[in-house]
Amino acid sequence: MIQRGVAEYSNGAHVTFPTAFKGTPVVVASAQRNWMPKTACALNVTSTGFDIGIVNLWGAAETQASWVQWVAVGAGTPDPSLAITTDRGRRGSYMTAVFKTPFSGEPVVVVNSAQWSGIPMVAATIDSTATSFDLMIYGHQASGGAIDQAWTDTIAIGPGAPDTSLMVQSGRALTGMLNT
Repeated sequence: MIQRGVAEYSNGAHVTFPTAFKGTPVVVASAQRNWMPKTACALNVTSTGFDIGIVNLWGAAETQASWVQWVAVGAGTPDPSLAITTDRGRRGSYMTAVFKTPFSGEPVVVVNSAQWSGIPMVAATIDSTATSFDLMIYGHQASGGAIDQAWTDTIAIGPGAPDTSLMVQSGRALTGMLNT
């Protein structure tokens, strides 16, 4: 099952899934405020929801609400009305990326933290429509301002015809992998 959402949240806010999962899902998120990307992640994930963590470019907890895009993947009944598209490419700030196949409604678009010359950057999507989205990429601590070009990976999920050639899998938490 895949669920998604876009809303304005404050750091630490709780997000409740529209439908509970049959176990703990994997959740990815990205965020922005006033065209400035933020680092966002899901914390305390359960089958019914998660808390959102948001920090600014300097690594400090964000004190103002930000627009957050999130996608959750886990066990449950698939929704046959959702289309999924993925993309990996070199993109730049203020760039409009166009979907190869338009959605039938507005999708949720999540972008990972981009990388430029092997250096991680902070990225966010803005103004998503059924046909495209805009991208913002900044260096941490706003070093260098908006980045002209970086490698990004995006996942867009929204209303439309599913691509049966795309396989979506949910990861499982591994134990004993980290020194604690």
